[in-house]
Amino acid sequence: MSDFYVGYLPPPPKLRHFLWRVALALIVMGATVAVALMLTQQPFAAATFEYGHEQEFVGTVHTQPYPMLEVTHSGADAGARTLPDGSRTLLVATGKRGADALTVGWDGRFAKVRGTLIHRDGKTMIEVSAPLVAADATPPPSAAAAEILVGPVTLTGEIVDSKCYLGVMNPGQGKVHRDCAARCISGGVPPALLTSGIGGQNGYAGQTEVALLTDVNGHAPKGSERLQLLRYAGEPVAVSGTLWRTGGMFTLRADLAHLQPIPSGLGGR
Repeated sequence: MSDFYVGYLPPPPKLRHFLWRVALALIVMGATVAVALMLTQQPFAAATFEYGHEQEFVGTVHTQPYPMLEVTHSGADAGARTLPDGSRTLLVATGKRGADALTVGWDGRFAKVRGTLIHRDGKTMIEVSAPLVAADATPPPSAAAAEILVGPVTLTGEIVDSKCYLGVMNPGQGKVHRDCAARCISGGVPPALLTSGIGGQNGYAGQTEVALLTDVNGHAPKGSERLQLLRYAGEPVAVSGTLWRTGGMFTLRADLAHLQPIPSGLGGR
């Protein structure tokens, strides 16, 4: 009867020792599982949103297919990251919104843009924080790279919103980011295809790339095409169209109303 447990009395020695061993084993097991899960996690991507560090960029504004700045000068602020002259960087508004409203009437004009830089793997974007202002100087001759046709392609990958993927969210891809991607694309953030299928296309390397998605005429998708992008955001799909390259930026012109979803388990990149 010495080992019989009574709730209002101290536990018997044998039971107390047994419970200590069980508790210790559970603690060790929990710690082991936690470490194992930590070791299996993928590291965060080298994507950066320079939050709180606004700076000024000067260049020519382009609004098609998505708002961009052809940079003439950047890095006016001390310690700022510079952008190559002649490069094109995407423009977006704060929050989950594109910069279409901010750039109305600015196409082809020389402007000062105040904002925060977003960058990943050599791709850049500026989150515009103030209305555009006409630049004082005369714009220099354009040094932007010509638009080059890579060729007809069928690429598999994941539809992402370019703002989060380039650095505002981490991770900015996958099923965990699907709802956010749909809201960003719905708000006008340029949609893109995250793919490794560009490798082998006219000699381009096979690393993971993002290609901006447009309709077959090179315009931002609308109507049923836009709805399809929202439907399959964060999902693996196959997209057929023509691939173009301007500097370091790819654009895929495609009939987005006929995206081909890839069944789960068959991969997307």
